Amino acid sequence: MYADIAVCLPLARTFVYRLNGPVETGCRVVVPFRTRTVEGFVIRLRRDVPQDIEVHEISSVLDAIPLVRPEIFNLCRWIADYYVTPIGEVLKAALPPGISGKHVDGLRHSPPRRGGEFVLTSDQTKALSAIKSGSGFHPILLHGITGSGKTEIYMQAVEHLLHAGKTSLILVPEIGLTPQLTDRFAERFPNQIAILHSSLTKRQRIDEWLRIYRGEVPIVIGTRSAVFAPLTNLGLIVVDEEHETSYKQEETPRYHARDTAVMRAKLAGAAVVLGSATPSMESFYNAESRKYDYMTLTTRVEGRPLPAVEIVNMREEYAAEGKQVVLSRRLIQAVSARLERGEQTMILLNRRGYAAFLLCRHCGFTFQCDSCSVG
Repeated sequence: MYADIAVCLPLARTFVYRLNGPVETGCRVVVPFRTRTVEGFVIRLRRDVPQDIEVHEISSVLDAIPLVRPEIFNLCRWIADYYVTPIGEVLKAALPPGISGKHVDGLRHSPPRRGGEFVLTSDQTKALSAIKSGSGFHPILLHGITGSGKTEIYMQAVEHLLHAGKTSLILVPEIGLTPQLTDRFAERFPNQIAILHSSLTKRQRIDEWLRIYRGEVPIVIGTRSAVFAPLTNLGLIVVDEEHETSYKQEETPRYHARDTAVMRAKLAGAAVVLGSATPSMESFYNAESRKYDYMTLTTRVEGRPLPAVEIVNMREEYAAEGKQVVLSRRLIQAVSARLERGEQTMILLNRRGYAAFLLCRHCGFTFQCDSCSVG
C-alpha cells in the first residue's frame, strides 16, 4: 500500500510514500524528505503508483487514530483550495503544537445542566426562534445594536442544542474578549466549556484540545484558530463581532475565520450565527441577497437608552481658534465638567503612534523628507 503525504512545509503538492503498516487518512507520519525527516499528513491511500517515480518508505506513524477528523480534514481541504495555501500547513494549523497521538480515546460529556430562565425581548425571541427552527446548514446574520442582548440569544441557543445532544462553537475576535464571555457562559454551563486561544501555554492548549477531542465538553469558546476545534455532532457556530478584521489570519496558512466558520457549518449541517452591531459589507450583502437569514435587534435590553453621540467638525475648530488644535472646545468642556463632578473620562485614539503625515491647512501641501520621501 502507498499513501499521498502532505508534508508540513510551504509546498503545494503531495508526495507518494510506501506504507510499512496500517494507517488512516488524517494521521500524522514522519517521512524522509531530501536530506532530513519531516512530519506530514496522510491525504489519500492508494494501491499502486506510477512506475516512473522513486518511492521511499515512511519512517514512522505518529497517530494510532487520526487526530484530524473527517469533517476538519474536509474543511482544511477547502481552506487549501480557496485560499491557495499548502494543505500540509493548513492541517498543521488545525492541531495544537506538541500534540501527541496517545491517549485520545473518546469519552462523552455529562448531560447539560439547565440554566436559569431569562425574559427575552420580542426581537430576541424572534431571533432565537429563527435559530431554533432551522434544520441543517442555516446561516443567520444577527444585526443588533450594542446592549441589545446578542449574548443571551447565543446562550439560549446553545442550551437548546445541548438538550438535543449537539455541541456549539463560539468565536470571538480578540483574546481580551474571551474572559468576559467565558464567565457568562460558565455561570450558565458550569464545567462544560473549553477555551482555545494563543495565550494559553502549550500544555494548556493540548489539555483543552484533548478535552474537546474526547467529547468531555460540548462548548468551545476561542479566537479564530478555534474554528478547527475537534467537536463532533456540531449544531451551532457563533461568530461574535463578525465584522472584526482580527478574524483574518495574515501569516501562513492565511484564512478568514468568519468565512471558514460558515464553510464548517455547511460541512457539518449546522446553524451559523454572525453577530454584529456593525455588520461587514460581505455579510450584509449575503443577507440582502437572501443567502443568509437577516435578524435585527433594534432596542436595548430593559429599554436602556443609547449613549448620546456628537460629531465635531475639526475644520470649524481650526477656523475658530485660528490655529491647529488637537481637542475641540466641546470635548474640553465635557471633560472639564466630568472632572469637576469627580467622574472619569476615557479617550480612545483610532491608531497608535504619531500622525502619518504633516499637512498645510491652507494649501493642502504635504511635507516630505528630501532624502526618503516619507511624509
